[in-house]
Amino acid sequence: MIRVSYFDMVSKKQNKKIHIQYTIATVLVLCVILFFIARASFGAYQKMRASTEKRHRAEQTQNELQARLDSLSKKVEYLDTERGLEEEIRSKFNVAKEGEEVFVIVGDEGEKSISASTTQSVLSRFWNWITFWN
Repeated sequence: MIRVSYFDMVSKKQNKKIHIQYTIATVLVLCVILFFIARASFGAYQKMRASTEKRHRAEQTQNELQARLDSLSKKVEYLDTERGLEEEIRSKFNVAKEGEEVFVIVGDEGEKSISASTTQSVLSRFWNWITFWN
């Protein structure tokens, strides 16, 4: 028969207790490590989402700028032609070529009268304006 002494039983209980303590400590250390890994992963995820959003905004801005560049390039090409340049000058400065007729609408609050005149020198237009009021 095997005799187990009191000290053997106490020793086995202490070994089991020490084993459980080491297991709990190991689990706690692993939980702390897992917490830091999860925190770092979440930070990396947030940075990825922010950079993806910035990239989408940058692509949208690039597309808008490319469309504007295309539009301006077409306008420059149009202004390089004689017809385009003439139209732009006429729209900006309200001028006419020699010999063309210009229609001027003059009137008071609702009255509209149309007068036709040819492009003339400054002195002849001033003279016409003075004689108009007589």
